[in-house]
Amino acid sequence: MPTWLILTIVAYFLLAVANLGDKFLISKVLPSSKIYAFLIGLMSLVVFVAAPWGLMWPGWLWLIFNLAVGALFPWALLAMFTALKHGDTSRITILIGSAIPIFTFLLSLLLLGASYNFQQTLGLILLIVGSLIILAIKDQPKSKKIINSISKALWPSLVSAIIFAFYFIGTKFVYENQPFLSSYIWLAGGNGLMALLFLVPTSWRQEILSGLGYKSKKQQTTKQKFLLIINQILGGLGSLIQHYAIFFGPVAIINALQGVQYVFLILGGWFLTIFFPKIIKENISRSVIIQKIIAIIVIAIGLYLTTQ
Repeated sequence: MPTWLILTIVAYFLLAVANLGDKFLISKVLPSSKIYAFLIGLMSLVVFVAAPWGLMWPGWLWLIFNLAVGALFPWALLAMFTALKHGDTSRITILIGSAIPIFTFLLSLLLLGASYNFQQTLGLILLIVGSLIILAIKDQPKSKKIINSISKALWPSLVSAIIFAFYFIGTKFVYENQPFLSSYIWLAGGNGLMALLFLVPTSWRQEILSGLGYKSKKQQTTKQKFLLIINQILGGLGSLIQHYAIFFGPVAIINALQGVQYVFLILGGWFLTIFFPKIIKENISRSVIIQKIIAIIVIAIGLYLTTQ
């Protein structure tokens, strides 16, 4: 088995674990999606430790553009975490993961003047079909509560995918015109600055500080804070290994293998629902699992074709 394939599988496993951790943290530990988006954005400022080795002055126009693109990331996270509070992890993650290439495809046509061949267009259609399969999954038993939960998760999922699409198009444009490390640091700066701006509105500041334990009577335990840190390390490590795998192997196949992450999500959600339902509880009926697997296969093929 080639090294890049092993790295890819490990990366998607870590990212799946981080996704499940995100669901638990925003459902059980952090009372607000804003808090989690704020913390992740704030942690991104750590990359400035690499400034002495790679940070370059890009000029005022590029600086503003870099920071603006980086500022999109916390908003995409905020929408995603809001969706996770109302829907099961695997469904939301698969939906957002398949919708991002769709919106990126359309935005690149409109903003970058890109053109696509027949295979890529077919891939886009399959991504749409896979997303529709996810949306069409019927939870059992039916109830107004479940229906309301799905509807509440749908819109923030789509908003998250749209913002992520703008973010990825912006980062691609940045990396094509500036040195990688320097632009990466400036993008992280925009991420962190936007997270700090979350504290400007009084209601948001009170919500975030209260949730962090400054004003809340229900203080977070040391174990919960440790879990928060570990989850961020797993997510960051998974992303790093994914990029390292891309360095060694074919990016098209690695992107298509994102379906492996979705499989890990389904299996992880299934495991936690059976043995630790107090942590995460998802619908694991046979029909739902089969529909999710079909959606994963369709989306994986779509991802592969869109990268050809």
